Formats: sequence, structure tokens, C-alpha cells
Amino acid sequence: MRQYEAPDSRVAEQGESAVNFKECFCAMHRQWMLLLLLLLVIPCSAAMASEEGLLLEMLFNGTVDIKGRVVPFPKIEAIGNLEYLPGIERKALVIENTPKRGIGFLIDNKTLSEEGTMSLWVCPVDWKYDDEKHHIFANALVYSPDISADKIGDEKSAGFNFLLYKYGRAPIHGVCLRWLGRKQNNEAVFVLGNQEDNITDWLPGKWHHLVVTWKKSDATGRLSLGFFLDGECKQFGTSNFNLDGRIYFRLGASWGGTGKTALDNFRLYSRALSSEEVSLLYDEGYQLLVTSGR
Repeated sequence: MRQYEAPDSRVAEQGESAVNFKECFCAMHRQWMLLLLLLLVIPCSAAMASEEGLLLEMLFNGTVDIKGRVVPFPKIEAIGNLEYLPGIERKALVIENTPKRGIGFLIDNKTLSEEGTMSLWVCPVDWKYDDEKHHIFANALVYSPDISADKIGDEKSAGFNFLLYKYGRAPIHGVCLRWLGRKQNNEAVFVLGNQEDNITDWLPGKWHHLVVTWKKSDATGRLSLGFFLDGECKQFGTSNFNLDGRIYFRLGASWGGTGKTALDNFRLYSRALSSEEVSLLYDEGYQLLVTSGR
């Protein structure tokens, strides 16, 4: 008659080890799955933030082609001889103020008058933060709807002049939004940003992300604006200036000092991005810089 034999203690230990190994493996598997999920969710969140309300996008890559849903579709005006350098992922546009070099285009509808966002990456090529010069990256000239075609691009004919630039007058060195309003030859200035902040990390070859958001209040009619640098909000403010009318955007080719700047991933949105969405956009660009080794 077959009798029951107690299992060998070594077999029991092996069985217990197998159980422990299985539990350990399952725990590690859960951790890896969680990490994988985070890696997938973060880029997807950034992609969603970068697509919703996207009106116009210019990734350059050796061209000035526009992607987007703006109507009528803008025609690009090349100013000076265009040049390209390594950018966020591929090639970036080189802009200058003296001599004038860059591009211009007209947004001829009211899409941006109520709210919007302008996002771009810039990189000093041959200048740094303390060079005592202004460097204009983006300039939006706002004209009345009935302005004649020959006046488009003329700064003195614009009702408002919306500038995103690096301020360079000692002892202040910073980047900011400067909004110039003209009425009967009297100028009013609205400045938003970190004009007095230290920007010692603005050196040749170093990329930085700039974002401006705006949204008109239904109650007051004033615009609420936000200025962001490298994913962080530097300042919020309100202004009675507006973007009602025909808007001529110019990247580079404005007044300012000598020096080249690389510009990449220029985007316009028909809505004001939240602080979290701006941060995701910065993270998205930063990861592209890390991947490309720049």
C-alpha cells in the first residue's frame, strides 16, 4: 500500500522561493507598467495640449511652410536672405534685426481678437544676455480693418505694436512682452515680463521657450495676459489694448541691435493655454532637445 511521504524540506524551500520570486516579479512588472504608462501619458498630454485650438504652426526644417487651420491662409513674405541652423528637432530659421532678416505674414480675420496664445523657441547664435542690445523675436502689428494694403508692415501705421523681445539696456537685461499703443501720435506702453530678472543662462547655443497668452474679459473688455519663460509663468497682467483688426506678424526683421537668433516651433492658438499646458509644451520641446543632443 502506497504511503504518504512528507515532502522534502529542500523542495518546500524551493517552492517557497518560487512563490517569493513570482511575487517579486509581479511587483516589478507593476512598477514597469506604471512607468511605461507615465511615459505614454505625458507625451500624449503634451500632444493634446499642442493640438487643441492650434491655428498655425511653423516647424521650419529648412522651409517657411505653414501648417494650420487659419482662413484665409496667410502668404509668407521673406525678408532678406533666409538662413537655417540646427533647431529643436531639425532646422530652425535665423532671424536678425540689423540687417533685417526674417519673415512676415498677415492674419486677416478676428480669430485672435478674443483670446489666443503665441509660442516659440529662440536661441542666441552670436550674442548673450548682457550685450546691451535689443533683440526682437516676434512682432505683431495690429491695423484697422480698412487699412490700405500698402500700409501693411509699416509700424507707424499700426494701431498697436505687440513685441516679444530681449531687453538690453544696462543695468537691466531680461526678456519681456512690450505692447505699444498709438493714438493721435501719443504712445502708451504696456510691459509684461521679467525685464529685471537675471537671464545669465541666455548664451549662444542655449534654447529658451517663450509664450504669451491673452483672453478678453466679457465684463470689462480688457485683455488678461500671461508671460511665460521656459515653462514658468513670470507675470500676469491686464491691458485695455486689443488685437481687433488685421494682424501682421513679423518674426525678426524689426528694429533692434545686431546679432543672429535661431527661431523654431512657432505656434499660434485660437485659445489661451493654461499654465499646465504651457508647461507641457516646454517639456515636449525640452525632450526633443535632449533627444537631438542640443
